[in-house]
Amino acid sequence: MKSSAVRLATRRKVNAPPRIEILPPLPLYRRILRAHRLLPPQQRALGDSYVKNEFRLHRNIDNPAQIIGFLSSWQKYLEAILGDKWQHEKLDMDQIERMEPEKIIQLYELMVAAQNRESVYNAIPDVELPRPGNL
Repeated sequence: MKSSAVRLATRRKVNAPPRIEILPPLPLYRRILRAHRLLPPQQRALGDSYVKNEFRLHRNIDNPAQIIGFLSSWQKYLEAILGDKWQHEKLDMDQIERMEPEKIIQLYELMVAAQNRESVYNAIPDVELPRPGNL
């Protein structure tokens, strides 16, 4: 059987992963804060302040790729919190290597706050962070 040009030009689905609907920022933000109600009080307070700060910092982003990345990662976080798998999950080295230095320090600060310890970065004013190309 001969294939026509129209048939060859049509788009076909090729084992693509299921497409996940990304929630708009405000409903996602509200669902995360609601999901935090299920956490113990200390974890809830820490999580709420972190989420509020992150959404506030990313409020004025114009780059669509960054917006989609931000919202999809927070949506994955919401699914993890609701599914209780967050308690046993660890970061891969690939995830850490892709992070910017500022995010690594932020992650460290979060770990320190969760463990009720004093951060070494609080003692150093205006830390100059190395850029990935300047290591």
